[in-house]
Amino acid sequence: MQKGFLASLLAVALLVGTAGAAVKLTGIEYTYPQMPNQDPEITQQDPALEKLADGRVGIGAPGAVWVAWNHPQAMVLFDLGELPSQYLITQLKIWTSEDYAHQHIGEVEVYTSTDQQHYHHVVTIKNPEKKLEANPAAKKIYSFGTEHLALRSRYVLLVFHKSPDASNQIIEEVEFWAAEPEKLPFTYTYPTGPDQDENVLTQDPQGKKLTDGGKGWGGSTAIFGGWGSGKGISIVVDFGKWVALQRLVLWTSEDNPNQHLEKIQIYVSSDGENFTFHTEAANPEPRLDHAPDQRKIYPIILEQLGIVARYIKIITWRDPAARQQVLEEVEVFGHPAAWEFSKQIPSAVIKGVEVNTYSSVKIDLGDYLSQNPDLEGCLVYVGEDFFNDARERLAYDNWWWLDEGRELLVAGLAPGREYYLAVGGAADGAASRCLKPVSVKLPEVLAVEKVGDVFGVNAFPYFAPGSAHNLRPREEEEAMFQQQIQWLREAKVKYNRWWFLDERGIRPYLENGITYLTWMRTDPAAIREANRMGVWLFASSNEPNLAGISPQDFALMVQEGYEALKGVSQQNILAAPVIHGIEAENWLRQFYQAGAKDYFDVLDIHMYQQKSLPVPPGLAPGSPEGVLLQLARLKTIMAEFGDEDKPIIITETGCPTYTGNNWAVKSTPEMQANFVVRAHLHMIASGVKRIFWYALQDEGTDPNNMEENFGLIDYYGNPKPAYYAYKTMIEQLGETVYHGPTSGLANPYYGYSFAKPNGGYVSCLWDARGQSKAKVRVPDGEVLLVERNGERQVLPNPTGILELSISEAPVYIHSSLPLEVIEINQ
Repeated sequence: MQKGFLASLLAVALLVGTAGAAVKLTGIEYTYPQMPNQDPEITQQDPALEKLADGRVGIGAPGAVWVAWNHPQAMVLFDLGELPSQYLITQLKIWTSEDYAHQHIGEVEVYTSTDQQHYHHVVTIKNPEKKLEANPAAKKIYSFGTEHLALRSRYVLLVFHKSPDASNQIIEEVEFWAAEPEKLPFTYTYPTGPDQDENVLTQDPQGKKLTDGGKGWGGSTAIFGGWGSGKGISIVVDFGKWVALQRLVLWTSEDNPNQHLEKIQIYVSSDGENFTFHTEAANPEPRLDHAPDQRKIYPIILEQLGIVARYIKIITWRDPAARQQVLEEVEVFGHPAAWEFSKQIPSAVIKGVEVNTYSSVKIDLGDYLSQNPDLEGCLVYVGEDFFNDARERLAYDNWWWLDEGRELLVAGLAPGREYYLAVGGAADGAASRCLKPVSVKLPEVLAVEKVGDVFGVNAFPYFAPGSAHNLRPREEEEAMFQQQIQWLREAKVKYNRWWFLDERGIRPYLENGITYLTWMRTDPAAIREANRMGVWLFASSNEPNLAGISPQDFALMVQEGYEALKGVSQQNILAAPVIHGIEAENWLRQFYQAGAKDYFDVLDIHMYQQKSLPVPPGLAPGSPEGVLLQLARLKTIMAEFGDEDKPIIITETGCPTYTGNNWAVKSTPEMQANFVVRAHLHMIASGVKRIFWYALQDEGTDPNNMEENFGLIDYYGNPKPAYYAYKTMIEQLGETVYHGPTSGLANPYYGYSFAKPNGGYVSCLWDARGQSKAKVRVPDGEVLLVERNGERQVLPNPTGILELSISEAPVYIHSSLPLEVIEINQ
């Protein structure tokens, strides 16, 4: 990789003439990835991986690649190195040749990726040349492509499709062209307001000192902040049109230790009045410790801004240890926005918007793209005020396709807010101007509007697995990671818990509609980044009672985290103290006594049914009904400190399938499948707001090692009965609302009913001690019964009294009214 990257930089340096000039990138590396439907012979033609980037066209086999005869497609993966972070990849040119009438490239699909795992479709480029009707007198050599790209991803995958009526396609050369960032002209003003350093308002009345090219010329060309002022210097920059910003350079100067700029903040806006925070950067230079021989003048550079806007606001802050800040010059580099707006390009009439989680929604576009085949893609717009003109909006980039071309996911929204969302089309460098927004209200972070809002798991990305994880080869780990995400999508799990705030681990889940819970942060920039990724629920840490942290020290840590989270947004929610088990009740009481009550929003506890913990009379040790006793003890402690109204979440609960001797009961796969359903139903009925099963997949294969066997999936990727039980539970109850316990039941018999959204009920019933016969009253002539594993049967019910066999495995009974139990006999 390093060789190709350096060669690309060298090529850029040699080819760039003036700022903003288009440059052809050379030295780009590529491979032929082993993906489904790849041409199996293509690597044999280009073993040195040089033909498509050697600059040679039309010389035949030494410089071109022939796709296998009648093979429909071929794939080439290009690695652009670090270039997309420095240059906007704007053009793609594909060279091909045709010796015979049966040769023709039909179209080329363009996908981008940042990690070679997740690919996003950008555009499909159709070959504008007609297929030859007869063999040509001389070889036809030509290129086609697009000049309307704006790529910033490291990896670009091209999928070449031969024309349906051709037998062969030839790839001669692939060229990427980039536009170097150009210095953008702008005007600026100093807005008034309570946060503005008023000392700057009269220094630059014409708004020219920061763009006159003068650095170090003194007071005639610089802006001096007020001596000892605690306010920032705010500047609103107007580019006069929409631009894509990549780099900002702010020059400052220092004559003595009392002059030092601490940090820069950037906000963006589409109208020049309403601004949204984008990024913050600290001054990398230290404050002077003595007066220099000559004035120190230097730039503070913010790279890779990734801003598309007309206006930005720059706020600079002096170092609290100094007395003044000085602004010498401001320079901004980027490009004009990649599209023009057109009334002729239709926008989508959104068919439906569905709340996915508290920070994400799904948008159903219906047949919008299929009915407008000339469109190259979509632009998504999000706002908290009504809008219908794309020229006034900043396109939103935190979205992904869930169902390519039909359903997309918009993430990173704020909980509890109402949004307007619109989707426009893009083609040939233009985009929809007239939009048709729809509104949606996001729930609060801990809202449970339906049972499906409760379900979460503990799943770890391949590069940072759990502590008991037995590592596979990297390629196998990556493949298993993708499979884990697919299992969660199939089960319709809404939440995942992972400790670290690493976009590599969070984003793949986010793209599939799964929102994270992660550990609290105290750095405001990190908190804002978490919010951008849709994370608004934070846990204080993990099991401090087992980590040797005293309740008193931990109370101080929680207070610091709480104040940092709320300092960024009051909507951030902190869960604490995340203790391991109710057996730590004395630790929990001391935590409360240390004054922690007012510094967390929701009580978080890990709830495993250990061998040492009690269960209702007559039930086997480790029975999931023991969680009812644990929750009762927990609520008693909370009530002791006047905290009984605080919500509860459980970020770990589980049942390992192992044969060893540890604190958990030895469990068979069948016992685990029963446990996962019964424990969840008891917790839901007890009002728990989130339940995170530990864990999605086993971390090893030793049957005696408890820590390796908590998964719903085994280590080799085979779902256990518990996975199907979990998936069935979400299928049966995910869209329902908890109604109440089934009347007439007492230990060891349990049951709950749930109201369906369109009428009717689902009732769950089981015998926690063994097998029994239950007589139930149901008014329907036929009753749907669903087994724990998802098997379904329709039972005739001519008398309205139905006799059911119940066991330790819960069943789901669908009826028009809640189930009534008449009697149960063993």
